[in-house]
Amino acid sequence: MENRPSPTFVAWDAPVSRLVAALDLAESCWIGGRPLHEAVPSEPADSATAMQITVFPPAERDLYRRVAEALGPDLFSRLVNPGFLAGVHVSGKATSVSGVDSCWTWLLSQADRTVWRVAGGDNSPDDDWRGAFPDLGEEHRGQATEWLVPLIEGATGTAAFASPDGLALRAGLLMWHGRLDDSHRVSQSIENLGQHRSGDYWHAIMHRREADFGNSKYWFRHVGSHPIFDELVRRVRELINEFPNSPAIPSLSRCVQGARWNAAAFVDACEAATRGGEPEVRAMLERVQGIEMLLLLISTAADAGIAIGR
Repeated sequence: MENRPSPTFVAWDAPVSRLVAALDLAESCWIGGRPLHEAVPSEPADSATAMQITVFPPAERDLYRRVAEALGPDLFSRLVNPGFLAGVHVSGKATSVSGVDSCWTWLLSQADRTVWRVAGGDNSPDDDWRGAFPDLGEEHRGQATEWLVPLIEGATGTAAFASPDGLALRAGLLMWHGRLDDSHRVSQSIENLGQHRSGDYWHAIMHRREADFGNSKYWFRHVGSHPIFDELVRRVRELINEFPNSPAIPSLSRCVQGARWNAAAFVDACEAATRGGEPEVRAMLERVQGIEMLLLLISTAADAGIAIGR
């Protein structure tokens, strides 16, 4: 096998010129703020002109891969957030970067001309996933996200997204990046609509994150039973088994008693955590919320019936 040099490290906030120089020199670079704990892909891009971007989530990679498949490269690129990733490996020659002023915006500019992948293999060491999911509250991690709003709206502004479930998908992408008010405006416009009322589900998450917990429970009652609940219960039980000594276990156990997900109990757990709970509890609940949101993105995309990038 050909020996390849280690990729050049480029920080997320580095000038794009540094990224382009790294790719011109070695056709490989690592963009990230977290340590690189594993080997990056050694294979070249799929063609002489294609870029290949491999996203390295620190946890729940199987869900990220399913989201990438459900959304297609253009929308999946809108999900990528430096604050939630170990990093991104880029291979190939850089294309035009005119008008692009950050590594993140450069990545998004490559969406329609790039092979996007999610790293395989095991996740990074356990501690690395803490802080790698949307905050329980209104804060967002990583860089400022105001500029993302028109990009998400543009990517979901076609007739294919005009249905209630297509609009719910927009609400979900905005919610992932902590754009609560923007997401709220969309979910309010599709109340009680959609195959499984996924817009109402995003609406409930919005109120949970803004600490309007009673209103969140109201919207979860509107949602009723949702298709993601069975898998959510299974995954939370797996976390309980994996981290039996976590102080979050009592709260999580209340959420999965019986065979159904107890959305109201999870709202209560989030309320307690945001009002002075232990940091370890908050981190675990954020991971569960991240799983919930990734599953909901997959389900919402399926309900919207949008075949993207196929």
